Amino acid sequence: MFIYYSHHSVDIGHMIASRLVHGLIYGVISKTFHSLSLPVVMMISITAIAAIYWFFKRR
Repeated sequence: MFIYYSHHSVDIGHMIASRLVHGLIYGVISKTFHSLSLPVVMMISITAIAAIYWFFKRR
């Protein structure tokens, strides 16, 4: 028996899974940053942006 999967159903499944994962990650980040002071959050954010920039610049 041949089962045909539509390309659109795979896209919808991927979209739902992606939203769930991003929601979980955002939840963890926001809960972690909520307990920190603004200067600490700014230092972490600037460090993360610089690390991402450095990583892609050296490629």
